Amino acid sequence: MSNIPFSMARYLQNVSTD
Repeated sequence: MSNIPFSMARYLQNVSTD
């Protein structure tokens, strides 16, 4: 979990896609 910003962006994109 060394890519916090990337993980957050991916999570936000997932929520936005929902």
